[in-house]
Amino acid sequence: MASESVRSRLAFNLSAFQQLEEREAALLLAEERARAALQSAQDALDVVRTELQDVRGRRAGVASTIGELRGYLGARLLQSLPAEVLYMIFSEAVDDPYARDDWMYQLPPAAVMPYTLAAVCRSWRHEAVRMARLWSFVVVPSPARCTRAVDYLSIMLERSQSAPLDVVLHWESCHWASFDRLQVCIQKVNFQGFS
Repeated sequence: MASESVRSRLAFNLSAFQQLEEREAALLLAEERARAALQSAQDALDVVRTELQDVRGRRAGVASTIGELRGYLGARLLQSLPAEVLYMIFSEAVDDPYARDDWMYQLPPAAVMPYTLAAVCRSWRHEAVRMARLWSFVVVPSPARCTRAVDYLSIMLERSQSAPLDVVLHWESCHWASFDRLQVCIQKVNFQGFS
């Protein structure tokens, strides 16, 4: 009986072994197909990545060209505006020199605007320098903090010509030591014929 039990177990194990060999063969075949599919997918992914990189490079080049062309057209448009239109733009830009509430802590917009407008392009600079009203809001920096206050004031007075001036003395901490420079500023205003 023992040998029959061993034979039965042997037959069972041979059958299980054969089934496992068949399953292993099927899995090896599936693995080979999966590897081939994976390689095919990897090849396709590599092609897509290469093409995507090429498209992104070309897209960046076209975007750069678009930016350059828009800049060129914009600059041409800005340069071609007649002086009368520029004067309207400039006047609107400095219409209310006290437009912002926080100007006491920063330079008021009207003090910065002439330089901003003059920096757009050559034709705007030319017209901005000629428009006296644009330069008529003068914020005189403290001589103690700015040794070039006299130079700045000279430029502003020259450019403002005979336009009425709004002068703000931005001197929160002016020491008597800088009084000499203050006198030069005042003399400059008097020299220009303003009071």
